[in-house]
Amino acid sequence: MFEERFRGLCESAAADAAALGTAFVSDRKFAEFTMLLRYIKLELVFKRNSLGQVNNVLYCRIYPNKNTEVFYFLPEIFVELDIPEFRSTFFAQIENEQRLEACFAALWGIIKQYLPEIEEAAAAGRLPWEREVGPDDYLERRLIFPEFPAISREPFVISDYTKGPVNRALLAGDTQKAIKLIEKLRAKGKTLEYQNRLSDHLKARGGDFLPMPDECNAVIKEEKADKKALPVAFGTVLIVFAALSALFLIAKLIFDRIFFAGTETYFAAPWYACFLLAATPAIFGAVLLRKKLIKLLCPKRAKAMIERDIVKNGKLTDKLAGLGFAAAAGFAIGVFIMITLPSARVYQDRIDTAGDENVFRRETYMFDEIEEICHISSRYNVYGDRIRRSSYVLVMKDGRLLDLDGTAPSDAAVEEKLMPLLEKYSLPVRELDSDRDLP
Repeated sequence: MFEERFRGLCESAAADAAALGTAFVSDRKFAEFTMLLRYIKLELVFKRNSLGQVNNVLYCRIYPNKNTEVFYFLPEIFVELDIPEFRSTFFAQIENEQRLEACFAALWGIIKQYLPEIEEAAAAGRLPWEREVGPDDYLERRLIFPEFPAISREPFVISDYTKGPVNRALLAGDTQKAIKLIEKLRAKGKTLEYQNRLSDHLKARGGDFLPMPDECNAVIKEEKADKKALPVAFGTVLIVFAALSALFLIAKLIFDRIFFAGTETYFAAPWYACFLLAATPAIFGAVLLRKKLIKLLCPKRAKAMIERDIVKNGKLTDKLAGLGFAAAAGFAIGVFIMITLPSARVYQDRIDTAGDENVFRRETYMFDEIEEICHISSRYNVYGDRIRRSSYVLVMKDGRLLDLDGTAPSDAAVEEKLMPLLEKYSLPVRELDSDRDLP
């Protein structure tokens, strides 16, 4: 992504710095441009999205000796050489070539300003070629924003630290708030040397400080973009939810028409169960189809929103969304079948329902073979706990019992649909305390 434009910008910078030699390598995860100067090796790196990584990051690495693997990030150089430079040198979430150009210009401007001093320090041996680094050293010097308790030199992680309260205030242009936040931490003894130097630097400048040009400021831009994207995200889920709900409803209508043909009435899962079944697949489906749905919902803002999506979601997001949708849809279909097959079909003279042990095997209960009807007010579970849940039970002359608790949705449904058909048989209805009182 943006590989050719990145390379072109790097070549212009190499010419500007009178580089002695250059090299360019890239793959699907990163692009690196190396330039050899008189005393140092400088690498400009553009880390792209990997499978699930969120960020397109531009940053710089400097090797004080061209023949070793020891390198510094620019903030480390500034700490090492005691340079009061606190502008951002990590630029994250670059979604298009225009922002790449703006971020590159800001980064190269800082590099060019200090390049003579860095080369001089490297020539004089003031940048160690070998060093042992402990956790405290990482926190104090290796992280561009070290108030967060993490130990990592990964630029992906470092770039996320701009979301901290101090740096959010800085990036939003509220220097006084940033100073107050740092001083509040300093009063509690919770600041590191970098923060103290930053606070002193901000106060010395009288609040006139911009760590990152507005056009490069992905953090504040992301905050505004996310607020606008929230209704769109909800809308995409709603569209997929409506489509899946309609499919389940149509399937239920067709299934009911076929499965319950010729019946007087039937007990089946209620129609609103279709909405419950559609809910989870809709979330995964919205993620999977987000780009097409964004074009549908916001044609004017679609390009910018999709560009933001490029740096927010990698290929792994699509794969996981696809797997999640397949699993959720499969589960929903399975539940749909499970709650439909046990449905009872009621005819003039009998009731057919699923078997207790096999829902695919139907069992028939003839009305003229019913001994009595019992209404139980509670039941006991397998652990012996009493559960307050009532139901009607048909007691057959051959000793079989049909508990309508798992067949009819409620006692009211039995009274409305089944009892009128049983009136001509003059069957007694006996009230029982629990299922343990059944004959």
